[in-house]
Amino acid sequence: MKIFEKTKTTNGSRIIKRYKICGVTVLKKDIDNKRRKIRLFGVPIFYNKKYKHDKRLKFVNDVKIKKYEFVPKIIEFEKCENPLVSIIIPVYNQIEYTKQCLYSILMSNEKALYEIIVADDNSSDRTKEILTFVKNIQVIRNESNLGYIKNCNNAAKYAKGKYLYFLNNDTVVQDKWLTNILSVFSNKKNAGVVGSKVLTGELCLQECGVYIFSDIFYAHYGQNANLEESNYVKECDYVSGCSLMTPKWLFDEVGGFDEIYSPAYCDDPDYCLSVKELGYATYVQPKSVIIHYGSVSYSGDSNELMRRNNEILKRKWKHIFDIKTNFKNYKVPYTDKKRPKIILVIDDFYPQYDKHAGGRTIYQFIKAFLKMNMNVKFCPLMAEDKEEPYYSELTQMGVEIVESTIIKKWIDNNPVEYIFLSRPQVAMQFMTKSLVNRGIKVFYYGHDLHHLRMSRESHVKGTNVQKEIDRMYRIEKTAINSCSMSFYPSIREKEYVEKNIGPRVKVVPPYIYDESQVFEHEKFEISSDLIFVGSSHGPNKDGLLWFLREIFPIVLKKIPDIKLNVVGSEIDAEVNSYKSNNVVIKGGLSDSELSSLYSKVRVSIAPLRYGAGIKGKVIDAVFHGLPVVTTSIGAEGIPPCDFISVSDNSVGFAELLIELYSSAEKWEYSRLSQKAFIAENYSMEKVVDVFLEEMDTSFIDNE
Repeated sequence: MKIFEKTKTTNGSRIIKRYKICGVTVLKKDIDNKRRKIRLFGVPIFYNKKYKHDKRLKFVNDVKIKKYEFVPKIIEFEKCENPLVSIIIPVYNQIEYTKQCLYSILMSNEKALYEIIVADDNSSDRTKEILTFVKNIQVIRNESNLGYIKNCNNAAKYAKGKYLYFLNNDTVVQDKWLTNILSVFSNKKNAGVVGSKVLTGELCLQECGVYIFSDIFYAHYGQNANLEESNYVKECDYVSGCSLMTPKWLFDEVGGFDEIYSPAYCDDPDYCLSVKELGYATYVQPKSVIIHYGSVSYSGDSNELMRRNNEILKRKWKHIFDIKTNFKNYKVPYTDKKRPKIILVIDDFYPQYDKHAGGRTIYQFIKAFLKMNMNVKFCPLMAEDKEEPYYSELTQMGVEIVESTIIKKWIDNNPVEYIFLSRPQVAMQFMTKSLVNRGIKVFYYGHDLHHLRMSRESHVKGTNVQKEIDRMYRIEKTAINSCSMSFYPSIREKEYVEKNIGPRVKVVPPYIYDESQVFEHEKFEISSDLIFVGSSHGPNKDGLLWFLREIFPIVLKKIPDIKLNVVGSEIDAEVNSYKSNNVVIKGGLSDSELSSLYSKVRVSIAPLRYGAGIKGKVIDAVFHGLPVVTTSIGAEGIPPCDFISVSDNSVGFAELLIELYSSAEKWEYSRLSQKAFIAENYSMEKVVDVFLEEMDTSFIDNE
């Protein structure tokens, strides 16, 4: 072993340097375009968040920044007869910028179907000859110079796409910028306009949405392009016309850009406000990244024109400007005098909904809070890095990520009405009573009673860990009694908490299901085999090994060709050693793959000997139309039903399984009321109703 060792690793834009003595990391430097962090013996000792005007910036939202100093003489696009998007590029001279813009589109790895319309506003340079060196585009050439706004409106008449996308010619688009914009229209049914994260030529932010306050128009200008406050999909008052997409039917209904602002400026906020009047919203998509050099085609007195058009805009939309509040950075993106309440959700790591039940629960709770029209922030307290795809999924849903290194400062410097703490190891990091005394409602979600689970494990394994159990009991008791309200998954835990800890506790369903997302299950005679879902986490592994050693041999004597499918993201060597013709180790599966497997197997098993709380694997199997054989621990907290069979001994478990697996009548009967059971107990509406008992979601003063 080396006494001193220095290592350097890279991951995209990140550079991580470690300095080790005798194999132990004593100093770690973590550097990327967004931050610099230094840890000494694992303790953060330095953190710097912002860099501005960094020409060395290489990644924005994990998109590699590209500029094109060399543009080939001939640029050729594929022909597109049925475009989804019509890209309209208004131009007046500046052919070199136009060529660079077009080439960046060609090189952007874009899969969306598009046509390109170059709207030539009577240029006098080589733009007149553009079709000789750019192939398969459409050129609309005006006989006289119409000005930017009239030029755009005229070109839109020739568009064939479902969406119109206005793009300035002094821009350079980045990979998949168009697909990322389109994704917002798919995910946000009220989207009427979507724009991009726009960088200046110096690669700092020009805008990430624009926000109209009573005293200023704010656009994040000059900030580092990777700050979390500009990294999530959000509504804004308007987006710049340099990158603006809107449905063609909506553009036609509004009447296009208002030509009262001709030749240019203020047409984009006017259009977005017109769209809002029709009940649609404007969003900014930070994963759609472009560079914008800015107003290279306009040679007039832009300051005077902007002053004139600003006055027109404020007169026309006086009723909108009258409800705007004054600017403070923490108010973004909410610019009206009333705003939604803020809820800060804090968990240990990102919600890994496809790997463990706890992550899935928090992911679904976040969706519930969004459905309740709250402004949702999320902090993964113990995560050192972004965890994908969970980071991107949250930010694309409209959730701002608050980094753990600044979380306590963030709470001090931002208005927050609710804090939702997940798990005892998270709650113990905060002075909950102090937060409550400041007027913040603090909620605690325990997932299960950890000390009770530890006690049961100790009993099963014959270990003596009473000190650890007592310590966990104190942590959970403090969390429950110091918060405004605690939540647990079942009535069993509620009764236990009320009896042994304190009265502030309610039951909230830990799982949310949508019937439209489930696969249709095969008939009895077509289905076959068993399924076990769970990682090598303590109770899961113990239960699976118990089944393989003591129960499955009994089953195989009666049904020798039966197979057990073992599904889990972290299957260890000991479990893998049981792999055989009858034991199929599937490993981790995606949600769709798991649903497909559920639809084909006949019975699900959950042979748990210890644990606490409602078991996600049991409810999940029920949702997918499968009867379940489990133990009293596996069935704990679940309302009584016909489709869950329970036995705590090896022989009884095997007999129930054999009977259920072999009898079509028994199997069909057990499945009769599953859909009604799920709808009654595990729906989004049920979860929202519980939270609304404790959370007032009415808008409050934004002052």
